[in-house]
Amino acid sequence: MNNNVVAWIDQLGNLKFFDGEKTETISYEKVTGFEVHGSIVKYTFGVNSEHIYSKGKTYKND
Repeated sequence: MNNNVVAWIDQLGNLKFFDGEKTETISYEKVTGFEVHGSIVKYTFGVNSEHIYSKGKTYKND
């Protein structure tokens, strides 16, 4: 939790995001770790895959 933003992994293993207004599923992948920086969520999954979620968009590290 940071700056009124919460990220968590739900019971099904999905990464969720709540910004005080709405709840969204960020990832259906098996997330191996995540960090909240301000209103940005950085998360890792698979083999060295990393994505950043910000303002409703996912930015991929491909």
